[in-house]
Amino acid sequence: MAAVDTHEVAPGLVVQLDTEKLRALGGCETNAVRTPQDRAVVGAQFFLVLSSDGTLVTTVPLFAHWVTGNHLLEEQKKGGAHARWREKKRFFSCWQFWRIPLRAFHEASENEDSETINRRWYARGNDAALLEISAWQKKNRVGFSAV
Repeated sequence: MAAVDTHEVAPGLVVQLDTEKLRALGGCETNAVRTPQDRAVVGAQFFLVLSSDGTLVTTVPLFAHWVTGNHLLEEQKKGGAHARWREKKRFFSCWQFWRIPLRAFHEASENEDSETINRRWYARGNDAALLEISAWQKKNRVGFSAV
C-alpha cells in the first residue's frame, strides 16, 4: 500500500485522501461549504479524479450512500483490485467538487490502501463519462473558495 505518486494522477483514478491534511497543506478549493445544508467532506474520503493539468487536480468525492444531489456510478465502469470497491454501490455528489494542488494530492494520499500496480479507477479511458460528471461544476450554486 502506498501513497499515490504525482505521475499516477490521471482522469479516472479513485484514491482515498485525508481532507484534514488537505486543509492543513493549503491551496485547495471546493465549491461546498461547511454548513448543515451544504457540507464539505471531512476526514478520510475517496475522490474520483476528473482532470489534472500537471499542477491542479479536479476531483469529486465519492460516497457509499445516496442522498439528495448524489448520482450513482455505473458498476461496469469500475476497475481495480479491490473487490469492495467493485462490489459496493458508490455515488458522486453533483454539488461538491475539489481543486487540489498536485503535491497536496500526493501528500494527502499517504493512507491509500491500494497497491501501485492495481489502483482503483472509474471510467478509465472514457473521457465522455468523466466529462459528464465534470459538467455539474457549471450548474453549481456556489463558486470555489479555499477550504
